[in-house]
Amino acid sequence: MKPSVKILKNLVMLREALQGYHPLVIEGHGQRIDKRCAKTVANSISDHLQKRWKDQNMTKPVILISQGDPLEKSGISAITRNVAKELELKRCLICLMNI
Repeated sequence: MKPSVKILKNLVMLREALQGYHPLVIEGHGQRIDKRCAKTVANSISDHLQKRWKDQNMTKPVILISQGDPLEKSGISAITRNVAKELELKRCLICLMNI
C-alpha cells in the first residue's frame, strides 16, 4: 500500500506536517557521481546516527527527508533508501516549486 500524497502549499503547512517528527536530511556529493556501495555507506551513516541518538533524548520519531533524486543503484538515492530501511524510518519527499 502506497502512502497518501499531501501537497503542502507553503512553509507553514510544511512546518505543521513535520512538527511531530525529528527531521533527518542526508545530503549527497552534489554533481559528482557517487559509485560507492550504497549499503556500505548507509551502514556507516546508520551506525553514526545510532551512536549520536543514544546520547540524546529523542522525544519524537525520526523521519528521513529526501529531495527527489532519481532512483539509482548507487548514490544518495540508494543510500537514503538503505538508511531508512536499516533504521526503520518513515520517509518524506519534498519538492520545492516556484509557482
